[in-house]
Amino acid sequence: MKKHLLLVMVAFAMMACNEQKVEITQEAPVYDWEDKSVFASSDLIDHYDKETDESRHVNPQLAEWLLTDAVTNENAEFFDAGSFDSDNINNKDNKPLTKEELSEILNRVRTVQVENPKKPGTYFQVTDTMTVEPRDIIQILTKEEWSMNKSTMSLNKKVTLMAPIIATYDEEGAERGKRILFWIKMK
Repeated sequence: MKKHLLLVMVAFAMMACNEQKVEITQEAPVYDWEDKSVFASSDLIDHYDKETDESRHVNPQLAEWLLTDAVTNENAEFFDAGSFDSDNINNKDNKPLTKEELSEILNRVRTVQVENPKKPGTYFQVTDTMTVEPRDIIQILTKEEWSMNKSTMSLNKKVTLMAPIIATYDEEGAERGKRILFWIKMK
């Protein structure tokens, strides 16, 4: 009798240990977060609405990765923020950016007219290159896939898309708004 009971308990334990196939239960909407720490969701809630110098920037390591390592990573695809359909990431109209187009986004060249201080009333043109630095990223949009493992009752989150956001300024230097630089999809 004890052998049968032990055999039933071992069989039950083996069935409980087998993980079933994980299925995607929900595709989360695009999620807007700004944070000091990549994984600290409590910091996210604490700093979300605050407008201080510290909370205006995301985790420096994440920003550095987005602008340097991700750009050189062969497993990442970049998409134009204006034409990318983030709701349907496999859309055939979503054309990846070339390295040159990505470089143009990160290093914008503009020509402005500046008044000559030695001859008031006369102007000359100055070419200015504005390079996006990691400290310029103030927010990151993410699109996530959530899945639930029913046997262990655990939720798993996979970030499918990321988009760094920078502040935009007018010619006097006043903040005008925010702009998505590009979308990143990991292959």
